[in-house]
Amino acid sequence: MKRITTLVLLLVAVISLKAQTLETRIPKNADVVVSANTGNLFELLSVNELDNSLMGKSILKNLNRRREDKIPSLEKAGINIKANAYFFLKENNNTIFFNGLFELNDKEKFESHLGKRNLKKLKTNNGFSYLEERDNIIIWNERFFLFTLKKNSEKNQENRGSVEGLKDYAFNLLEGKSSATLASNRDFQKAKKKNSVLTMWVRDYGSLMSKFLGAINETMGSGFSALTSGLTIANNKNMYGIEEVAGNLFFEKDNINLTVDMTVSSGVKKSFKKMYNRKMSSNILKNFDHNKMLGFASFSMNTEEVLLQYPTLINDLYGDFLPNMKEEISLITDLFSLVLDEEAIGELITGNGLFVLNDFSKQKVKFVKYEYDEDYNRKEVESYKDEMVPDFTIMIGSKKEKLLSKILDLGVKHGLLTSNTGLYEFKDKKSELPFKLHIVVKDNVMSFTTSKTRALGILSSRMDYGTSKFNKLIKRSSFLTYVNIHGVMGKVPEGMLGRRMQKTFDFGYENLKDGYLNVSKMKGDKISTQLRINTSTTEENTLKLLFKFINAM
Repeated sequence: MKRITTLVLLLVAVISLKAQTLETRIPKNADVVVSANTGNLFELLSVNELDNSLMGKSILKNLNRRREDKIPSLEKAGINIKANAYFFLKENNNTIFFNGLFELNDKEKFESHLGKRNLKKLKTNNGFSYLEERDNIIIWNERFFLFTLKKNSEKNQENRGSVEGLKDYAFNLLEGKSSATLASNRDFQKAKKKNSVLTMWVRDYGSLMSKFLGAINETMGSGFSALTSGLTIANNKNMYGIEEVAGNLFFEKDNINLTVDMTVSSGVKKSFKKMYNRKMSSNILKNFDHNKMLGFASFSMNTEEVLLQYPTLINDLYGDFLPNMKEEISLITDLFSLVLDEEAIGELITGNGLFVLNDFSKQKVKFVKYEYDEDYNRKEVESYKDEMVPDFTIMIGSKKEKLLSKILDLGVKHGLLTSNTGLYEFKDKKSELPFKLHIVVKDNVMSFTTSKTRALGILSSRMDYGTSKFNKLIKRSSFLTYVNIHGVMGKVPEGMLGRRMQKTFDFGYENLKDGYLNVSKMKGDKISTQLRINTSTTEENTLKLLFKFINAM
């Protein structure tokens, strides 16, 4: 039994090693890695379908343009399209290397694409062939192909004209001389999700952005702006509080799904948890009818904690970047905390909010156009045109119901609003928006809505839709937006779009259902974001739908 177990483990290890062949050629401390997971891709789309797609035909046409022996399939082009491909960025001593790494299955076929001019420049060394220029190199052998582009900062211009450093870098990668590679990077391996077609991984987002800002400052110099000329990157300080970022793209049967996980640095973790620890108010949700809406956006945060935490965060994250203004930044944040009454503001605006797009309606809207007489004298002419006018509701949480009512009553006193037993309306004016706006304060919620019937329903507490299918998701999220794509597109009037746009529109109306963007609350040291588009297609999966769309357009 132990022997069988050992053999199984060995087999798994061999398979895993083969899958990570290219990853053993990528540095473990690469700053950014994008992996095209082609094994998963070709489970969704056959090579034959790729060849016969508009994209595949276009690639084959370009490859065969000057060839007598035509390539019948992308699979026969020399690059192993069923093996993962990698694109990665590595910063080293003020030099940035942009890289593309692929697996070959036919070296001769690959070389046949290079052209006679390039083949004359071809060099060989230690089993590798390569073509080099001042700032880029391509290098390959029987198994791998690497493209590298080098970009120096102003700090490192002494090596700008030298290709030796670039060549050494490329050869070291393909020869696998480093023992610390991406294959042994647990964070990257954990970032890859089963069935994802594309994986993007950033080792330390905040520090990477700090390096880029520093490089921009060095390149542009003092002439760029007074702000960046004083910019200093202190020990690769993380300027956003975001460390590792990992994203995965999926094409499922009936949806396209993009997930992004962000790791928050320990310095801001505690602050973020305090700011985003609030659940959506049930008094807001009870007035939300999910059956009669085209979309919504919700946000849940603790306003008091946002006002308390932000001054400290700004001072900690950005103080070291502007050393000449560190005292000024500290003073401004202290004054900010001194002047504001965070608790009072937090009670006035709790941090819970919901915007609901209920519907669209066609309405004639007045506008002014200009006409000229025979003597070129201009005159204003009032005219009307049809516009799609939104019907919406905005609900904002507040614990200061009486104070809000006093503010609205003051608006009535000064002639800005009218009032009828708790229902407020903006007075008609010439510059008025193309809809009436009604205001209600009820159950610690301030509501703005274009529907008088809806406003009266909120005021009388007749509305209660607490069983909404979105309620649980809203309560788990710090931000959530949803769009009924099919419903919104169904409101667009006929003849409004041009012929080409109409074709795209019709395809979307036929195949798209709805979608949402969801940002979670803090879980441990991570914040997760999901973008999902649901489809109503009859295709086997949404990747085939995407190719169908490209072909149709």
